[in-house]
Amino acid sequence: MPQLLYKETSDWKRVSFVSELYVYDDEAQSLAPVTQVQAVPFTEDGKIVVYKHIDGYYGLPGGKVEAGENLEAALARELREEMNVELIQVKPVAYIKSFKLSDPDHVSYNLRYAAKVKLSDGQIQDPAGKAIERLTCDAKDVNNLLRWGKRGDILIDLALRAFK
Repeated sequence: MPQLLYKETSDWKRVSFVSELYVYDDEAQSLAPVTQVQAVPFTEDGKIVVYKHIDGYYGLPGGKVEAGENLEAALARELREEMNVELIQVKPVAYIKSFKLSDPDHVSYNLRYAAKVKLSDGQIQDPAGKAIERLTCDAKDVNNLLRWGKRGDILIDLALRAFK
């Protein structure tokens, strides 16, 4: 039985969504469709890497899975594009089940990972032009930057426990 950790209703681009955050477990391996991957990336010294969006807010790297791409390849690509980091190790920690309030039968899944990364030299080369800077910070400070509230606290905690 999936373990529900958090549920919220929110509006994104004038559409109301329900998002349910679950612990990743054996049953989660068969989720479909997985439309997005995202990571809490850790450096070798235990800092978490975030990126600054062109609109001024901070985020964790991730994005859509492209046709023909497996989930880890999609995550590695997003990490390179949005943060100029190399993926070293990855562990799935959670997934989000989401649907529009207006269409509750159309469900999508987003996987959340803890990742160990290596910072690369050079500029961020985000093809979308949205990620403009990366920042490393202590885990205790990340959710203050992200402003994700309880959902962010839970996700960061799961990611921290993944590598302990």
